[in-house]
Amino acid sequence: MNVTFKYVGQGDCIVIEWVDNESRRVGVVDCCHSLPNAAISHIQQGDYSSVEFVLLSHPHQDHFSGIESLLLFCEENRINIRYFLHTCGANPQYLMASLKAAVSFEAHTPLANLFRTMRRLKRAGVISKVVNVNDLNCIPLSDTISLDVLSPSYEEHQRYNRTTYHVDLSTKNNPAANWLSTILKLSRNGRYILLTSDAKRRAMMRVYSEHLEDAGRNLIGGQAPHHGAGSDHYRLLWRSCRANNNNPTATISVGPNSYGHPSLKTINDLRARGYDVKCTGKIADWRIPTRHQRALAGISTLSSPRAYFDGGGSDVRLTL
Repeated sequence: MNVTFKYVGQGDCIVIEWVDNESRRVGVVDCCHSLPNAAISHIQQGDYSSVEFVLLSHPHQDHFSGIESLLLFCEENRINIRYFLHTCGANPQYLMASLKAAVSFEAHTPLANLFRTMRRLKRAGVISKVVNVNDLNCIPLSDTISLDVLSPSYEEHQRYNRTTYHVDLSTKNNPAANWLSTILKLSRNGRYILLTSDAKRRAMMRVYSEHLEDAGRNLIGGQAPHHGAGSDHYRLLWRSCRANNNNPTATISVGPNSYGHPSLKTINDLRARGYDVKCTGKIADWRIPTRHQRALAGISTLSSPRAYFDGGGSDVRLTL
C-alpha cells in the first residue's frame, strides 16, 4: 500500500493505493485546488477505471476546493466512485445545500456547490453511496488492510455544534470546523499510518487514550496535524506509538502561508522522537518576520521563527 501526500501548496491532497484480489484500487482523502488538479492527475497517470472512495476530512477550503472538479472528472470519464465520505452532517452549508425544504434560502458557496454536485452524482449513479462518517466507522480495503475512522466522535461534534450556528454562511473558514477533522488509521498486518487532517490537540489526546495507548509501538508514519501547527502537536502520541524501525516518517502538508505553519518546535520535537520529517512544501529557511511582513499577515507580535518557502514542493510517499 502506498500513501502519497500530494503537493498542493497550503492544503491537503492524499492519494491511497493498494491491491485487493489482484486489482489495483485507489482512494482520495481531501483535494485542495491546484493546477493541474493533483488527484485527477494521479488517477489519470494510474489509469484507474474506478475510485473506491473520496473522503472530505472537514469543511475547509484548503481541503475541499478541488473535490468538485474531481467528481466532475469522474462523471465525464465514467469513473464510478464507490463511497463519498464526509463529516459535514451538522454543517449549515451542507444542510442548506441538501435539504429541499430550505427553499427560502440557498447557500451559494464553493462548499454548498460541492454538496449539490455530490447529491446530483449520487442520483445519477456515479457515486454509489454517501456516508457521514464518525468514530464508529471501519472500512475494509482488503483482507489485510483496513481504514478506521478514529475521529470525529460525539465529543468533537458537540464542540463544533457549540459554535457553528453563531457564524454566518460566508465563504470564510470557521475555525470551529477543525473539530470535524477526521483522524484516520490505515492498518496492515498490525502496523499503521495516521492521517490527521487539521485535528485539534484535544482530539489527538482522546484518540491516543481510547485507541492507541494500548495498541503497542506500531506507528510507522503519519501526518502532523494542522499543517504542523504547534498548538495541535501532541508529543505523547508520537513518542509512545512510534514503531521500533529505523525510518519512521512524519509528513507535513504545507505550502506558503501567513499562519506560521509549520511550527519549528513541532519539527524539532518530531526529529527528537526519531522521525524523519518531510514537508510537501520546500522550506528555504526560518527567520523572524519583519514588521512589514507581520502587518501583511495581520499579526501584531511574533517572536518565534517562521518558515519561508522557496519555489514549489514535491510529493511525499509512505509505504505500509
